[in-house]
Amino acid sequence: DDVLDRLRSNNLDEAFRRRLAAAAFEMTAQYDRAISNYMAQITSDAAKGEQDSEWGSRLCLSFRLKSALRYGENPHQKAAFYLEDSPSRTSLASAEQLHGKELSYNNLMDLDAAKSIVADFDEPAACVIKHSNPCGCAVAETLAAAFENAHAGDPVSAFGSIIGLNRIVDAATAERVCEPGRFIEAVIAPGYDEDAFRILTTKPK
Repeated sequence: DDVLDRLRSNNLDEAFRRRLAAAAFEMTAQYDRAISNYMAQITSDAAKGEQDSEWGSRLCLSFRLKSALRYGENPHQKAAFYLEDSPSRTSLASAEQLHGKELSYNNLMDLDAAKSIVADFDEPAACVIKHSNPCGCAVAETLAAAFENAHAGDPVSAFGSIIGLNRIVDAATAERVCEPGRFIEAVIAPGYDEDAFRILTTKPK
């Protein structure tokens, strides 16, 4: 729309044209990077058996900005979250934040760890992550029981933690998460039913 408006008003100043040129070159660069990586891969595959043939001489990566983060590894540091051009559907990069304030770098690290751990289980599973370390993990017949058992692993360290769940969160689980005296920074799960979402998003701090 901005381009059309400027064309109609004949307002194509130099700064705007430079911005369009940068966008055009970035688009073609992404295309060229994809071709380069593909050609390097098939060349490497064809040369298997030669020393170091599994490693290409150059690796070109392309990422796009998803969001600025609240802070980096430490509060005085700035940080941003960038995505691959085609992130996996199960990647943290494909997750949607449904509620709450901006995430920090440490939040993302813990969310990724929590997601990865519970994904290994077929049974309802829950894990508690604090500063990149699991301080509780459990499986059970119900998600609520799995969370309760995981939280009991180290309830002191669980204060201010990240929770990972491998099932759609129901009201019973949400009520356990929101029990008085429990402070959970974030929950990552495949989804939330309507009652669970209401409980989680209306819990007093």
